[in-house]
Amino acid sequence: MTNICDKEKCTGCAACMNVCAHNAISMAEQGVCGYIYPEIDQDKCIDCGLCVKTCPVNTPVKLKSPLKAFAAISKDHHDLMTSASGGASSVLVNSVLNKNGIVYGCVQRNYKNISHERIDKIEDAHLLKGSKYVQSHIGYIYRDVKEDLKAGKTVLFTGTPCQIAGLKSYLKKDYDNLILADLVCHGVPSQKLLAEDVEYLLRDYPNADKEKIKVEFRRKKESPEVFEPDWGKYISYGVFLVMGERNTSSNYKKKQIFLIDNYITAFMAETILRDNCYNCPYAKSERCGDITIADFWGIKHAPFQTSQGISLLLPSTPKGVQFIQDNKNQFDICERPVEEAISGNGRLIKPSVRPKERDIFLNTYPTNTSKAYKASLKKYKEQYRIKLLHKRLNKLKKHSRIFRLFCRLPKINGLLVRLGILRIKLLGYLNK
Repeated sequence: MTNICDKEKCTGCAACMNVCAHNAISMAEQGVCGYIYPEIDQDKCIDCGLCVKTCPVNTPVKLKSPLKAFAAISKDHHDLMTSASGGASSVLVNSVLNKNGIVYGCVQRNYKNISHERIDKIEDAHLLKGSKYVQSHIGYIYRDVKEDLKAGKTVLFTGTPCQIAGLKSYLKKDYDNLILADLVCHGVPSQKLLAEDVEYLLRDYPNADKEKIKVEFRRKKESPEVFEPDWGKYISYGVFLVMGERNTSSNYKKKQIFLIDNYITAFMAETILRDNCYNCPYAKSERCGDITIADFWGIKHAPFQTSQGISLLLPSTPKGVQFIQDNKNQFDICERPVEEAISGNGRLIKPSVRPKERDIFLNTYPTNTSKAYKASLKKYKEQYRIKLLHKRLNKLKKHSRIFRLFCRLPKINGLLVRLGILRIKLLGYLNK
């Protein structure tokens, strides 16, 4: 066996590696950017073809339309504040662990070691918290899931849709004691790209113990106790380096916010995702898990306070609906129209779009990392800042009667916009 599937469609789900009884397949970083792909040891391979049959690219899993949509927020304030969004995932995880079940999900041991792990103790549930804007390594975790299922344990598996598809393809049948929670995914960069960005930030800390340094990508700001639909403005995006316990501000060694840090900005600009992410078959409302979990962007007139985050729960099977109902007392929760949930989240409609600047990044990164990021992000940063400029001017018009009247003067509004754009372009030129 030489090829398992079309490389441009490979998700790195590792189903092929897990199903190979001869351990002839490994997942290895390839190229300067370090995206992982299966590599076959021809000395061990017996050409049975099981890897090809199991691969979800070759044999797609069945996708199901959402049955309901729920807006949900954890009632536990500490749980909410230490979660990336509304804490819905954490509530479901705790529910399974409190009943002696097993949870599988992404754990970050340090910025160079982000992988799926088996969690069987409630004390370790916190390891699953937080957004990780990078591809988690699966390893042989599907084999462990199968053993737990055969032993009759209740299992909750959380991951990106392609990882859920990989597990389903590996298992080859449904299990009543398995709950699959897929996450709405923007796309995944490689761990190599993340590690190189972090090590660049650590150049001022030569004595730092790298084995203890972790990364957070989202931090919640303090917000007033008000009904605030636009809860996203209380989130900081960036690369926040942490040493020690999570969410302890004194342990932050360095922070680089969005538009300043290369990695997080390139992630948002969609220039550093895997090739398959631009044609993702799971970036639609039809899903492969029992429940889809996401931020509930675009929710209108929520009946509870949302300024510290609100989660979307989108069950696609009766099992998923029942699991949410069984835990409804742990949430502030309300049912919402499915259409509202889908319309507010782009990755429930279509995949990330491959920007033209990706080619600039791929061609330049091998020889000049800094230049690769600068050249590929220049246009994105300018457009984003211009968008913010318009947003701030509109906000001033809305809240300041004097400014609103001032902007009605001939050519004043256009002049302000042009001056703002000129300033943005000048800053871009000076930062070359």
